[in-house]
Parts: sequence; C-alpha cells; structure tokens
Amino acid sequence: MSVAVEQLSVTPVGSARPVLNRVSFEVQPGERVLLLGPSGAGKSTLLLALSGVLTQLETAELSGKIQVPDSGLLLQNYSDATIADSVHRDVAFGAESAGASVGSIAQLVDIALAEVGLAHIGQERNPATLSGGELQRMCLAGLLTLRPGVLLLDEPTAQLDEVSAAEVRRAVSDYLDSSGATLILAEHLFKPWLPLVNRVLVLSQAGQLLADGKPAEVFHNFAEDLDNWGLWIGESNFAPKLDAATGTITALVGASGAGKSTRLRAQLEQWTGSAGWLPQNPALALTETTVFACLTQRTDEARAKELLALLGMAGKELESPHEISGGEQRRLALAVAISGSPQRLFLDEPTVGLDRHSWRMTADLILAERARGAEIMIATHDSELLKLVDAVERVEPVRQVSAAPSVKASPFSPLGLLAAGFTTLVGALQFQSVTGALVALGLEVIALLTLATSYPPLRKPRLLLPILIGVASVGFSNWWLSDAHSISTSALVAIRVAFFGLPGLLFAASVSPSALGDQLGQMLRLPARPVVAAMVGLNRIWQLQASWDNLRLVRRVHGVTKRGAREFLVLTVHSLIAATRSAEVAAIAMESRGFSATDASGRYLKRSWAVPAHWGRGDLWLLVGAAAITAVGVLYR
Repeated sequence: MSVAVEQLSVTPVGSARPVLNRVSFEVQPGERVLLLGPSGAGKSTLLLALSGVLTQLETAELSGKIQVPDSGLLLQNYSDATIADSVHRDVAFGAESAGASVGSIAQLVDIALAEVGLAHIGQERNPATLSGGELQRMCLAGLLTLRPGVLLLDEPTAQLDEVSAAEVRRAVSDYLDSSGATLILAEHLFKPWLPLVNRVLVLSQAGQLLADGKPAEVFHNFAEDLDNWGLWIGESNFAPKLDAATGTITALVGASGAGKSTRLRAQLEQWTGSAGWLPQNPALALTETTVFACLTQRTDEARAKELLALLGMAGKELESPHEISGGEQRRLALAVAISGSPQRLFLDEPTVGLDRHSWRMTADLILAERARGAEIMIATHDSELLKLVDAVERVEPVRQVSAAPSVKASPFSPLGLLAAGFTTLVGALQFQSVTGALVALGLEVIALLTLATSYPPLRKPRLLLPILIGVASVGFSNWWLSDAHSISTSALVAIRVAFFGLPGLLFAASVSPSALGDQLGQMLRLPARPVVAAMVGLNRIWQLQASWDNLRLVRRVHGVTKRGAREFLVLTVHSLIAATRSAEVAAIAMESRGFSATDASGRYLKRSWAVPAHWGRGDLWLLVGAAAITAVGVLYR
C-alpha cells in the first residue's frame, strides 16, 4: 500500500493560520523520502499527521485525505518519547501494541537495541538515567520492534555524535533493506542521509509543497530557495566576529552517553556566582506563559526585544514558549540564559536542530558573550561550533563494573501491596477500641521497621510526611467538629488512618507502574488500553521529583533563592503544569508507537504483554501478615 496525501491542511486548535496548506503527494512502497523545508514549515506536523497521532488526539483541525499503512514515528524531542519505567519495557511497547507473541518480544528487543548500538545497556535501567543520545537511540529501537511498514523519522540523529549517528543510519538502512519498508525522514543535517534516499519533498515557509523529485534535480532547481532558508547545503562560510575576547569558551566533548550533560550540570550546581543555563531539553528553562515573560523575568523589556531580534524571533513575544518549534525553544532558552549578563554560561547542545541562519545567530550571540567577559562551558558534538572554542575537555564514559542493579528489588508485587492495603483499610474501619487499634498499629510499625532493615527504599522519612499530615488533620477535625469533643473518638479515627496509611509506604517506595499494569491486565483481565494508559500516566507522575529538582535549579540560576511556603507553592504549580504537558506528550509518544493500531476491520489489535505477571510467595506472606495484624486490632476489645 502506498502513502497518499491529498489536499492536506492542518490548523492547530486556537490558530488562525494553517501549518500545512493543501499538501498533496504519493509515496510508493519502498521509496525513501527526505523531507526538507525551513524552520516552521510544518515538517514535524506532517509526520504527526501521517502517523495518525493528530487524528487520535484531536489537537488540530485536519482537512483533506491521508492514506498510510502501518507506521511508526520517532519524535523530534527524545525526552517526549519515553513511555515506560525500564529500557526493556520502553523498547517493547511497539511490539506489544502490534500484538507480537510474548516469546518473540524479548528477541525483538535484543535485536533492536543491538541495531542502534545499545546492546551493552542494562535493560532494567530507568530511561531517566540515560543520556540524551542514548534516549534517542533507545526510542528508535522501540520503533523498530514495531516493525512498521512506513518509518517516519523526525530529526533522528540531531542529538548524536558522529559515531552514534552513523550507527543509527546503518540501523535504519539495514531495517529498510530487510523489510522493504518506506522511509519518510526530516533532518536538518541531511547530507549523510543522501546515499540512503531517492526522493526529496520540500515544504515552503507557508506550509505548501514547493518541490518533489529526485535529490539532484531538487537541489539544482531550488538551490536559491534552499540557501535563502538556511538549509545546510554547500559549505559553511561562517566568519566569526573578531571582537576582543576577555572571556573563554570551553567545550565538553565525548561520545553520546559519555556524561557531558552530567558533567555540565555538576559544574553548574557547584558554581556560586551568577549563571545562565541552557539545558539539553530547553523546555526546562521556559517556565513562563509567554516568550516575552520568559525573558523579562531576568532583564528589562528593551534587552528582551534586542535578544529576540538577534535570534530571529521578533514578533514571537506573545506566543507560548511551549507552542513554538523545537529550534525556537532552544534559541529562546539561550536568550534566557544570557539575559541576566551572568558571569558563567552553561550551555548544553546550543546548536542542535538549527538551520544555518539560526546556527549563525546562535554562534554570534555566544561569541558576543565571550567578548563581554563571560566564562562559557558548552557540551556539544557540533564540529563547526568546536572551531570557535578556546579549550576542549574530553569526557570519557564511566565503565560499569557490574550490571547488577544498585537498588534491591522489592519482595512484593504491586497487586500484593494493593491487596494488603485493602485488607488494612477494611479492617481499620472495624476497630472499636483505642487500645486494640494501638496494639495493631504497633505491630504494623514493627513489621515495617523489620522490612526496612533489608529494603533500603523504605528508609526515607519524607515518605511519612503525607501520612502524618493526614493523621493530624483527620484527628483534629474529628475532635473540633464533634459535639462531645471526645479525645478517644478522634484518637481512634486518627489511628485508623495511620493503620491503613502506613502500608502505602511500601507501595510508594517500591511499586513499578509496568509491573502493576502487567498484573491488572493479565491477572485481573482488565481492558488493556486503559490499563496501559494508566500505567504510562503513573510513570510520568512519578517523574515529578525530577521536574521539581529541575525547576528548583532553574529558579536558583535565575536568582530566586527564597524558601518557604510561597516558594513551595510556586514550585508545586509549575510542577503540575509540567505534568499536564507531560501527559500530552506521553499520549503522542504512545500513539507514535502504534497504541491505537487497528486491524483491517477497524478494531483495535489485541495487545500482548512483554513480561508475564506473577504473584509470588512474598505477596502471600504479606497478605497473611496484614490480615493477622488487622485481626488483632479488630478482636481486641
């Protein structure tokens, strides 16, 4: 089946101007297409439309017709594309969506990781512990396990060093050769991909199809347009400004996954003077509701307008920083870092995904900061940018001595924890005496302390905070609102809350969203799609701590050092906003891996599970222990 697009227009919800405007083309099976165009031309939007994501999420108004066989999409931003809480489960997601047999999924995962150069990686690692380059390759591996007939790639090598990028191109080429799949690829630095493609589509700045043909023909006939748009054709002739430099630029280099971002962040956290930070994921530094507000929190309006003009973003002042393109986000985050004229700048991949014009504006601004006297540290694999630095530090990857997990695995499964929690909840409601309730609570505390001696995740006093707050508030409100103001009655209610709340410590400290989904879907036979959606959502919610830490660091870099209730409230609000955006991108990531795949009759494919669910001996003993301790409190009068 061919890919057919007829008069496709896409207008985002709330926008008056279409991103894509009456685009039509057809791609035959097995063709390999390179998608080009200036920043903002709609390349990513077109790939999202072809994958079916826009139709499923209804985030834009579509008109026209699209016909695409089974496809898989690699998202532009690697941090948006992770789904599960382990490398194995993340890579297996596509195969599960396609209904692959359980016995074949492990082999598919092994093959896919080897194809992208990650055969050495621990499959039980949380994706949050991977570098940006490793995440990008892991997400591509997850796409390959889906075995799609149409491979849709959005900037697949933008975050990678040359060696890793070559591995990805080889993996894509091998997959296309073995499967006969169709390729549609968008990439700024497209030259290395030219031997792989046989057709080029060019979108104009207005989102219209400007050119369609063989690569040599398109580059010859539309060379002036492509050059004016800043596409990376021909040789770079950037001549840096020769201002006297009083500062320095030091570059951190190394293979993808070597730890450049980790080193950069560690040095930022150790620095005590004024600083500017461009994270590898630029959205982390954009905490306000408009582009202009992101800048004016650190500088005056005149300087903010000047920076936007220098970076080619004049006119974007009132737009949301999270609705602009990825390249614009990166330039805006750079402007935010520079806006306070800090003593030191910490820039993580400042030129990734930029066209030639944007790259030059970014380089000019960095050099101007060096001339001003700033000490600049850059983590990069950009060979052109390296020509402008004063010193280079190579970061070598830390070799893993052992593949064994650093944290002891939980002896209980999520369903066992839920069953024990439900038992204590039902039993606590039957407690009739304060003495009996206290005895049961004491036994429960002893049991938890015993477990904590051999299970380190339980040794976190902060886990007790929500329970203590709940116990205090429930006990006080029952005493205050009751007519008799009975201390014994309010104490009994408070002890009940503590009794069924404490088992939540085990759940919070050890439950795996993936393992919970396995048990709900396989053992309780709950519908697979809502279970998987909840599983992914729970995994994203549990990433709030990382969001909180990043936001706190961003605010410290921006000069906000206050602590207290107001700062706690601000961080909470920003974290919730980040969680909302995270939920949206998680849905996009799921759909891009075939979450809504259907058969010929339009019915959802029956989902398979990569890991068989189990109920272990520890779960049985946990349930028996919970029931026995609860019985003490119920029977004691």
